[in-house]
Amino acid sequence: MTELREIISKNFRKYRKQAKLSQTEMAKQLGISPSSVSNWEQGLNSIDIDLLFKACKILNVPISQMTETAIDYVVGNDEDMAILELYRKLPPEQQEHLKAYAEFLRQEVIKEHALKRHTINRNFDDPID
Repeated sequence: MTELREIISKNFRKYRKQAKLSQTEMAKQLGISPSSVSNWEQGLNSIDIDLLFKACKILNVPISQMTETAIDYVVGNDEDMAILELYRKLPPEQQEHLKAYAEFLRQEVIKEHALKRHTINRNFDDPID
């Protein structure tokens, strides 16, 4: 068994138990058989990457914690991670509010950039005195 498979097997079992989910309940949420969960936890098989991400979401565990690897560069810097952790601690309704607000801010930035481009283009079209 590879080292990473051992780490994931150990942590998958640990976090599943912390979430108070049986292998059968976890399998049902993932849409797989309970024997698959058992095989992962025993290290007999490796979990598919898509299912690993889904399991991490169900268990509310970052992928870097499940795999014990530093993959922050994939997600972002320390500030990005701090914001992400705060987001994860919010109830779902508040997460939706935050996403809506972030989208509103993004649209404001897009409008601002469009206005600047329009102003620059208009200045180039003006005759030179």
